[in-house]
Amino acid sequence: MKNQLPCLDLLEATPAILRGLPADAGSRKAKHRAAGEITLSQMLHEWALHDLGHVRQIAELVRARKYLAGAGPLGEDYRLKP
Repeated sequence: MKNQLPCLDLLEATPAILRGLPADAGSRKAKHRAAGEITLSQMLHEWALHDLGHVRQIAELVRARKYLAGAGPLGEDYRLKP
């Protein structure tokens, strides 16, 4: 099924794409504009770290929303987004 956001289609297809790569694909090199030369393996590890950061952000929002109502007027200064 097509997603409303095209990037989600690519995200869903990524595991199959990665499984189809040869075993030595992780050593392939590319030029990163900030980090210089990196391997595919390094990029995939960073991608996992990046996604874990989002999981942490979501967990913090869920936890904060759980306790915000109970804080009464003390919680008025918290601006939880989204």
